[in-house]
Amino acid sequence: MNVRCFAVGVLVVACVVRPLGAAETTVVAPAPPNPMATGLICDQPVFNFGEVRAGLSITNTFILRNSGTGTVAILNVRTTCGCTTTALATNELAAGAVTELRATLSLVGRTGHQSKAIYVESNDRQNPRLKLELTGVVARDIEVQPEGVHFGTLGRDGDAQRDVLLTARSNGTFTIKSVNTGTSLFEADVETREAGKLYWIHVKAKGPRPSGTSSAILQVVTDCPTTPSITIPLTVFTAGDIVAVPTQLLLVPSGTNETRLANLTLYSPSGKKFAVKSVESGAPSVQARVATTVADRVRIEVQTSGGLEDAEGKSIRIVTDLDTAREVLVPLRVLRPPSGEKAR
Repeated sequence: MNVRCFAVGVLVVACVVRPLGAAETTVVAPAPPNPMATGLICDQPVFNFGEVRAGLSITNTFILRNSGTGTVAILNVRTTCGCTTTALATNELAAGAVTELRATLSLVGRTGHQSKAIYVESNDRQNPRLKLELTGVVARDIEVQPEGVHFGTLGRDGDAQRDVLLTARSNGTFTIKSVNTGTSLFEADVETREAGKLYWIHVKAKGPRPSGTSSAILQVVTDCPTTPSITIPLTVFTAGDIVAVPTQLLLVPSGTNETRLANLTLYSPSGKKFAVKSVESGAPSVQARVATTVADRVRIEVQTSGGLEDAEGKSIRIVTDLDTAREVLVPLRVLRPPSGEKAR
């Protein structure tokens, strides 16, 4: 008989003893348990509260369990908005232990689909940030159709009207106290169709309008306790004698001295003849020039380089010889990569 000894792993020594001529068999000792193995889990991490009325508060208790063999220490509970509050029963869980996390979501002033996340941060190496979620739909006591007004593309002159219908849901009643757009570009007035139940708001885009996109917020104030205020976005695009496409130029920083190209196209919807006299950007990292003129369209080439720190908030300024469109402005918007990522 001979005896062979050898090391298995780092600290465990296994020995094989076999008679001469016998088949060789290896015996490996099991690895010792890891005292730090943790596993913070929640069997029901998403609570769907269905459809509820505005103005209420929703409360749910999440059960957190340590499925590992070591102790879990909950270091922090973080919510994504001030409308959500939490209360944790205990922040330390032995192996197999459970605890309760009570979460309350205030729905005051909220309507439509809601989804609020809660992050439980712990020393769990496998899942250091456990995500929980409260989700559902908040039904207003006042139904708004449509919830936003877009007038589309209009000419410079003349008024255009769109209508918004406000209806009381269920057995409730309400009164509109005031409407306000905050600008002379839009005007709104109220028509009562059924007192306490149904109202039309007639919204007008007033002319003459500046070229490009105009927007505002229609603020509706009511006496409804759960819906005291309603906001309705308003937008209109006014086609001038010269239109730039796109109306806004999105730029991506390169992070180096690499040059990137973008293009603008100018044309006249009314078919008026024009020529571009000059083009400037107001930012050294953005250079613009007239590239080609084909029929009634002018193509402007835009070159960018570097991080574009000087371009944010600036505009491409195009000067023409047309009396009714001496200047066309195209805003620049710099698209920054998410935090922690580098521009490529």
